[in-house]
Amino acid sequence: MGNREIAIGEDVYETISESGTFYVDKTRFIGKWFRKKHKVEMILRPRRFGKTLTLNTIKRFFSIQYQNQPEPFLNREIGKNVEMMKKQGTTPVISLTLTGITEPTYDEMIETLGGLKTISGTLQPTKRRKVSILTLL
Repeated sequence: MGNREIAIGEDVYETISESGTFYVDKTRFIGKWFRKKHKVEMILRPRRFGKTLTLNTIKRFFSIQYQNQPEPFLNREIGKNVEMMKKQGTTPVISLTLTGITEPTYDEMIETLGGLKTISGTLQPTKRRKVSILTLL
């Protein structure tokens, strides 16, 4: 196989999957993560390490929006997992990204997000002024 271009800054799974650019298959992570059944999973990686792409891949895999559309996964690691492929396109997914949020303070961030509400109520800062954001699957 010849040299392939690297899709720098691309975080949409389908775009990368269909483009033929260099891609490190992270779909095996979906099966491992799903079997853990943790209530919360924190994914910490450095900048430009594929966090958004990984979450978009998870969304693309599970979302009922893509029901009966397994093609992008058939030639990936997860496509070999028959049990996981039965789950493809079967779950409502709520996805939230803070990628474009650049506000310097918590209050400005909440204002930009339009008073975002979580299932349990309004986001509140902790004593350290950190915000926990959860992607629900």
